Amino acid sequence: MFRKNRIAFAVFWLGCVGWVCGLDIGLQARWVDANYDDLINRAQLTASGRTVGAVLGTFSAGRRDQAQLQPFLDRYAGMLDDLVAAERPSDRVNYAAICDSFPAGSAQPAWAALVRSGAMHISSDGKGRVRIFLPVSYPSTSVDPKVVYRSRYGVLRHPLGWLADKQAGQPLTIEVFCYNNDYARQTLHLYLQSYSFMEGSFTSSSSQALNLDELREFMQVAPRVIGARIEAGSLVLVGDKSNRETLAGSPLSIADLAIAYRACWHSGADEPYVSLDPHAEPTKVTVSLGGYLEDTRMGTVLLEADKRFKSLSTGLSPDGVADITTTVQATVPTFIPSDQRHFSNLTVAAGWRGTRFWFYPDSIVVESNLDGSIAAIVSPRFTADAERSEEDMRKLGVEMKSAKVMLDSETRESIAEFNRDYDQLRGNFPELNELDTVGRIMGLFVWSKRSLSRNQLDWDALLGVELPAYSTPRDKYQLITASHLVESGEAPALSQKINRFAFTRMLSVRFAEFRFSESEMVRLREGATNRLWDVRRTTAGLWSGVDADKPIGELLNDKVLVQNFASVMSKRFQKSPQMDALKARLDATKAEMARLDALIAQGKAQLAAMNSAQFHDEYNKLVDNVNEVIGARRQLTAVFNAAVDAYNVSPQVTRSVVHVGGGISVRPESFSIRSEPASPAVARVKELSLGTKESEGFVMSRPASPGVVPKQTYSAVLPPRVTDRVPTAAGKGYFSNCASGVAGEHLVAPDGASVTSVHFAPDGSQSATKLERQSSPDGVTSYRFSRVQGQRFIKPAAVEPAR
Repeated sequence: MFRKNRIAFAVFWLGCVGWVCGLDIGLQARWVDANYDDLINRAQLTASGRTVGAVLGTFSAGRRDQAQLQPFLDRYAGMLDDLVAAERPSDRVNYAAICDSFPAGSAQPAWAALVRSGAMHISSDGKGRVRIFLPVSYPSTSVDPKVVYRSRYGVLRHPLGWLADKQAGQPLTIEVFCYNNDYARQTLHLYLQSYSFMEGSFTSSSSQALNLDELREFMQVAPRVIGARIEAGSLVLVGDKSNRETLAGSPLSIADLAIAYRACWHSGADEPYVSLDPHAEPTKVTVSLGGYLEDTRMGTVLLEADKRFKSLSTGLSPDGVADITTTVQATVPTFIPSDQRHFSNLTVAAGWRGTRFWFYPDSIVVESNLDGSIAAIVSPRFTADAERSEEDMRKLGVEMKSAKVMLDSETRESIAEFNRDYDQLRGNFPELNELDTVGRIMGLFVWSKRSLSRNQLDWDALLGVELPAYSTPRDKYQLITASHLVESGEAPALSQKINRFAFTRMLSVRFAEFRFSESEMVRLREGATNRLWDVRRTTAGLWSGVDADKPIGELLNDKVLVQNFASVMSKRFQKSPQMDALKARLDATKAEMARLDALIAQGKAQLAAMNSAQFHDEYNKLVDNVNEVIGARRQLTAVFNAAVDAYNVSPQVTRSVVHVGGGISVRPESFSIRSEPASPAVARVKELSLGTKESEGFVMSRPASPGVVPKQTYSAVLPPRVTDRVPTAAGKGYFSNCASGVAGEHLVAPDGASVTSVHFAPDGSQSATKLERQSSPDGVTSYRFSRVQGQRFIKPAAVEPAR
């Protein structure tokens, strides 16, 4: 112990000398580094379609790069406990991440997603000791964990209150650390000088708590929110109760307010959006939801509205099963899908087209008075738009900045009419109606963040709201469609029909069942660079082999193969039995005509020879035979010409194969918040919110009752429980488990040179990492994380947590 104290003093003294000399030794002595580069799956695809490795390779620290990496790299903050354990191997208290109690999709308070994502890290021993890790800039000479804690208290009071609630009134022992997650270096920088204190009560720091109970009561009416007013400690919402609104088919609730607030105020660089992005399997798309909208009803509405928008462009239902054109035209007569416009444009070549369809919030308008205390939602409407896909632009050799310019005119026309007819369309499709609801609620919280009066309210109180269990999909099959323009008859009776097909459901069909011909196999593999499939013909002409029994979707592991498959199947669908029969009839007639022509030629040669030899009787007999054949030939010509006419007026098919992508941006900066000195809409909201009695058809939330402090309620879920093992020569061991089924196993070497951790997921999967101390010539203690490969660990048995 004495030697350790001497070393600590020496480091402190050197820090003082370094400060005096203008060196950075003091700064370095307070920080330790842990590189997590070996843990990153660089092949994962970001929302842009680029891999994590590619984004890291060109990382510029700009907001776009940060947004792409945030969902993948922030999570490594959860390993900071291992770093502290390495620095303090003799520490008797061990910790587990509190977010293990709240898996994605489970019922949980609104704050849980912030902790689970790695925006901060909080751990506990389950017995009253807590560690908090908060992000700061690096390097910095003025890191004060106490100041950082106080700046984030509005959020932190909720998880701390939950932990304290499970301690039967006993105070928590809390230690606060600061850290930096350095994306560019794939390194966690931990500031070792912490702030420790004990506390048992975590109330709001505002003089008056937000009127959550009153807002909860208001939302039970599920009105269409038209505006809001801020008064001291209270948010007064104004709603039209004659227009009850839903999200994902369920009435609005205070949970939806909490989700919208979290997305607008706390999402960081990963702003709210939904996007259907590239997937490791080319037949699928990744469902990306930013701004903590994953596993929320608001996220579902964005996804379903996005799918509906794309389906309206193709004329098919989102699952690709039904042609919805006639149904939509019954209520919106002017509705014309993009493919129909495409066929009417004779200058556009048929074939594969990639288009990304988007909704943008630029047209969502909220008007406010000058001091920002009153808001009126003037327009909740997202604007539809589109551009050519990045894949198409690469093939054309054109930069993405021209993607909108390169959009075909018929798609532009369809987009314009979609925006024009939106009110009529949303009557057919609830998800479009609910998208307005999302715009309305999100607009409210974008205003709240920009409002000059925002500090009058304890907005973070919404993070304590309990969210119901809910899950959104992580991926889905692509919607790849083919449209066939079928023309039959001739002027003036020429008719046209568009047949639409989707290939999504075929992707689960076994390869052998398609019975591809040799020519189809050539077209299917054209341009593909991956390995050949293990398929071969049997003597019966069927396909066999290992890959023949696999679903075709599993074999289409290249974008080129996906396109080829769509083209081959599209060509199959264009075949017409009528045309095939006519073609066979024409071929047979042509062959018979050729045979008769040969007989006629032979007869004429014989007649010439007989005439020359003066064989008159034989000549006359042969003339009759030749004339009979010529007559038959004339009749056959008439039959052939009739068949040609029938073939020419048979359905003619023009094909167009399309892939659609895109998403919905809900970027808060894009909302239009206008400060208007004389807005009729704002005046109306003010009049309604200040009224002594409710106006007919409208409802207002009540402000908080003066002097009444609402009782804070917390999730009944228990925090993880940490159990220590008996130390051995290998070091100290401990394990954790919780009711969610998540468990952890840890081993810390006696000198802290290594820390091994295993994470057990409820689905039976497990992952193990090892933290090892590295030699460091620059004076900064450095560590490196690596994956433990080739080992299976036994999940620790659950221990009943103390209540």
